[in-house]
Amino acid sequence: MVADPTLLNPKEFPIMCQDGKEKTLIFSKIPAVQMREIICKITAASVPDIEKYEINQETMLKMMAYVAVPMKTGVDLRLTTAELVNSHIPDWEALDRAEKCLLQYNCSFFLADRPLTFFELCLQMVKQRATEISTILLQPLSQMEKQHSMN
Repeated sequence: MVADPTLLNPKEFPIMCQDGKEKTLIFSKIPAVQMREIICKITAASVPDIEKYEINQETMLKMMAYVAVPMKTGVDLRLTTAELVNSHIPDWEALDRAEKCLLQYNCSFFLADRPLTFFELCLQMVKQRATEISTILLQPLSQMEKQHSMN
């Protein structure tokens, strides 16, 4: 097998598919700047919002560009397009597992059971910020209501 020289510290991981079969994928370390962008976009798009799906999809494709499939030719094939992802990852559950595995391989805070804690922290920050914004926006309405009740 000829390792793709653009993959950093490539490592093979088995990914379980819906049919119970395993698919071997090769994961790369993601360079620091690209990983920072991915983490920022994942956290921004993790709050359910249909308008953010495109960001989520774009981020998934950026991540999958650091995943390769070992080929019978001996040359690893990087999953750089949606078509290649669909051709080599058989179902959405396997894709979800591949994304999580890639994050675990690249981020120490995604080890073991810690991803949930990380996303819970992000959700708490979003809720806190939403509360702060709501309070700021509701203050003028409260003032108007007080003025109307005095008249």
